[in-house]
Amino acid sequence: NGTEHWLGIPYAQPPVGNLRFKAPVPILLPRRGLQNATAFGDACPQAAASTLGAPIGEDCLYLNVWRPKNTTARERLPVLVWIHGGYFMQGAASDPAFDPTRMIQRSVSNGKPILFVSLNYRVNTFGFIASEHIAAQDLNAGLQDQRLALEFVQDNIAAFGVTLRRSRFGGQARQFAVSV
Repeated sequence: NGTEHWLGIPYAQPPVGNLRFKAPVPILLPRRGLQNATAFGDACPQAAASTLGAPIGEDCLYLNVWRPKNTTARERLPVLVWIHGGYFMQGAASDPAFDPTRMIQRSVSNGKPILFVSLNYRVNTFGFIASEHIAAQDLNAGLQDQRLALEFVQDNIAAFGVTLRRSRFGGQARQFAVSV
């Protein structure tokens, strides 16, 4: 289909156990050896939805990268980061409605190819809990997830054969406003 993709790339330590309801923690050391990047990471916990395109689990801080086939670093592609909507209650980057294949194909045919990144962030109670038992620095973990994912993209995008020239953000409703 003219694209290459890497799915289920972790951008933070799994928010489980003592990291549940905490601000995201960056991955400090790169994983060694080959990693499977052929399947989406889990969607973050939420009310069941049939269109998520991935199982639901707490270890859900993953992003996905698509680019035109045979891209090289000399091309200096712009990067479009997509943040899914869902009123901070639901949604996932794996939702088939967000498949960027046609968008990338069109960008190539228009002579302006792009690299596309989508990301998961904690939603619902796991990402936006309000409680006197949650430390102030851990509130709005879902928004902090988004920020950490953007930092990960900025720091690691060269590994996908492009040099960051500029970034654009896309999303739905609140998520678009958050990312700008």
